[in-house]
Amino acid sequence: MLPWFKQLQFSENPLDSRPNPNLIGMEEKEELLKNFILKEELCFLHGLTGAGKTSLLKRVQGRMPDHTFLYLDADALPKNFDLTEELRGKRTFFDRIRLRELPTKKAVLIVDEFQATDPRLILEARSRWENPNERQIKSIVLAQISEQLKNVPGSFRDRLGNRIIHLDPLDDETMTKVLEQRLCNQNTNINYYECISPQAVDFLVRIADGNVRRLLEFTDMIFDFHWRRFHENNPIAHKEEYKVTFPAAKEILSVNNINVDGYVGEMEKLEKKPAGKQEQVAAKQKQRAEQKTPTKAAVAEQHGILLPELNKVTQTFDKEFTLAEQNVLRSVARHEQMTLKQIATDIHLEINKCNGVIANLKKKNAIVSIAKASDGEKAWQLTESAKRTMVTK
Repeated sequence: MLPWFKQLQFSENPLDSRPNPNLIGMEEKEELLKNFILKEELCFLHGLTGAGKTSLLKRVQGRMPDHTFLYLDADALPKNFDLTEELRGKRTFFDRIRLRELPTKKAVLIVDEFQATDPRLILEARSRWENPNERQIKSIVLAQISEQLKNVPGSFRDRLGNRIIHLDPLDDETMTKVLEQRLCNQNTNINYYECISPQAVDFLVRIADGNVRRLLEFTDMIFDFHWRRFHENNPIAHKEEYKVTFPAAKEILSVNNINVDGYVGEMEKLEKKPAGKQEQVAAKQKQRAEQKTPTKAAVAEQHGILLPELNKVTQTFDKEFTLAEQNVLRSVARHEQMTLKQIATDIHLEINKCNGVIANLKKKNAIVSIAKASDGEKAWQLTESAKRTMVTK
């Protein structure tokens, strides 16, 4: 089965949370870092997880093609790491045929996750950058989360001086722009950012709290959920007017064990804040417009179209069961009877979470346990009342 982004004709996952050089809002930091490198200096880059440190480092490497970069992830360095051997690897073809031991072109050394670096490596790197007799390193860039450099001597910190770049968490506006840019499909000229309501976007940005990685991960959950639930009837792919609402986004993240209660309370508090005169007028105008606008169900009925949601369950089903409970019931309905492990695997839910959902369904008399399956586990099947509730009117 293809992933959701293939159904929407993306070449690759646009919400991939791995480091990406396509940054927004870091132009000033990029220029400052490039300037330190051009001046052959030692500098330090720090910021919280998800602030974009690694992405910025990759972007600078791609935008300075006339420089040779030696990128080290200190978390992944073997114990027997040899800096001299790594520098030899940067020799050009002409260096090798001239039997040069080290490259003619000095490398820019980047040490990411610097807090995990062996202090001896740093002393060797500093010597190869500072000592006129063995200067094989042009510039050194250190990067880590903390703003405190604990594994270097005081003289090293003095040599660093004020060449420090701090990456703040991205503001809400920039986070929103990141999402809008990522969801624009260049293959089809469709921006799937428009499929998320403004309230849902605001919600995602708030719970991500300036962390781009979390924002991409949470949004990916929403798109992935729609694909797994609706498959070929995915409304994001087939309904131009479809939008993911705030309640739906909240429920989907909750099903994926993301704690959103605290953030939801904050949003509800903002919604209850007394509105000024202009806001009241705007709210009334919006209400009148919504009253005149036919619902999706009405439009579907007018054109003889069955919406995916209405084609699967009745309104009673939606009101009586949570989204997680609906997923469990559909899974059991497809297979007649299933064990806890089978259900959890089928709907991609953790065993403990799935067990809690099943307990709630049992209380609602929606499922009942039967004789144990062949593997010895208790099996579950729908009750007759649940089957009736799931039948489309």
